[in-house]
Amino acid sequence: MNTQLPTHDRQLHQSMSLQEMHLTRPDVSKDGHKTSQQPVFPSAYGYREGNAGMLGLLGFFMAVFPSSLLELISPEANQQAIWAYLLVFGGFLQIYAGAKDFHHGNSFSSCIFSIFGWHWVAKAILEGKLVSLQPTSPTGQEDMKQVIGIYLLTITIMNTVFMTLALKHPRGSVLLVITLLMVDIKLLFSTINVWVESRAFGQVGSFFGMIGALLALYSYIAESYAEEGILLPTGKYEDQTITRVTYDPKWKIRKQL
Repeated sequence: MNTQLPTHDRQLHQSMSLQEMHLTRPDVSKDGHKTSQQPVFPSAYGYREGNAGMLGLLGFFMAVFPSSLLELISPEANQQAIWAYLLVFGGFLQIYAGAKDFHHGNSFSSCIFSIFGWHWVAKAILEGKLVSLQPTSPTGQEDMKQVIGIYLLTITIMNTVFMTLALKHPRGSVLLVITLLMVDIKLLFSTINVWVESRAFGQVGSFFGMIGALLALYSYIAESYAEEGILLPTGKYEDQTITRVTYDPKWKIRKQL
């Protein structure tokens, strides 16, 4: 793959103001005091935004894989201890990634990470008992079960919408669609498990959740290599290779998911 910038792009990049590209650093005098702000070259001193989607993918894997594995191999175990961990990685990390992706203009991936980030926060409140909202009476417990079931059904529908959009979205891929499909099956079986209280449904959902988590981890690996110009197969619908404004031709990477 050609990693050289087109002639027109090189001329455009070279003509851009270094100030606009944030390639500045303080000028330091002999006595060590800062004297002024001057453009600096080369771009090793430049400021470059990272790929927030990679953080979101890691947060998704770090939450879904251990929780699904625990439910699969030890469904009767007390999961109270793991909820703080899930809240940090599944909740806070994905919320942060979604906010950064929104700032970068990636609304589609921002919505996915934000929804699932807040999903883990809500699960920690409703199921993890990190906040004292659990009813004690039998009627209250039954009502809480219905609330959790309706909530899981809603997030399942939302994930189905994401998967449908990914089928034709310019930033979608076969890998993204399959990952969301695994998550959809996981959420659907989890919803059924709440209402029928069958261990089998929960374990089937956990199996598909683990597959989805591993696919998210592969997506992270693909994005990591893409930053160095190495493209792993992800099933992109079209050639979405772009060049970033930079003086280093190695910084030629794909669009984010």
